[in-house]
Amino acid sequence: MAVKLVACGILKFSQEVRMRCIGLVGGLAVGSACHCYKALAQQWPRDRGPMEFCMVHADLPTVLECLSANDSDKLANYLLGLIERVKRAGATVAAIPAVAPHFSIKRLKEFSPLPIIDLLEVIVDEVRSRKLRRVTIFGTRYVIKSNLFEALDGVVEIASPSTEETDRIHELYLKLAQQAYGEPSDIAELNALAAAVLERERADAVLLAGTDFSVVPAGLFEFPHVDCTEAHLRAILRELCS
Repeated sequence: MAVKLVACGILKFSQEVRMRCIGLVGGLAVGSACHCYKALAQQWPRDRGPMEFCMVHADLPTVLECLSANDSDKLANYLLGLIERVKRAGATVAAIPAVAPHFSIKRLKEFSPLPIIDLLEVIVDEVRSRKLRRVTIFGTRYVIKSNLFEALDGVVEIASPSTEETDRIHELYLKLAQQAYGEPSDIAELNALAAAVLERERADAVLLAGTDFSVVPAGLFEFPHVDCTEAHLRAILRELCS
């Protein structure tokens, strides 16, 4: 009888292990990873049982150093080590709830021990589904000025803010990330900046290409936009529930 109980226990455990489990690479920044975790937990279908989840904390200064040095390989190697850790914790699929680390996404997807839900691919799909023709990008200075969104080439035109606008958007974004909330005056200024860029560049929408924009409550951004974080979350849920 005891042997049968042990055997049943092993069978049950093996079935649980085969369930899809999301492994998040968090810490880039902490607020966006917490938002992602909370949103997934709230939106998880209750009839599917408990959500399988694990998260590892990435060192932001290490990632920023790689980005500053334009060293995609070093960044990928660092992130690959973290993905290996969530795999050992039981993850069957990985996601990085941050935009800038996707600078190394090609190498990551080539060598990752787990499938990665690519935020850039998600954004391409979102832009196509909404039939946008011309967009501008809000985020850190690095994200705005880099070729990170070359995946959008041939899909949509990208209109850049001016140097002065980029610097101010960068400052406001970092403030959001550091405080983990948006002050009314900062949100109003982002609304004004977006309105000016969209009108001048005749763009259809702003890509909110920074996961820390998620600290701003829904409805407070008064301009047409693509929320890259929310699109990524929807893709993660689709993957886990498929």
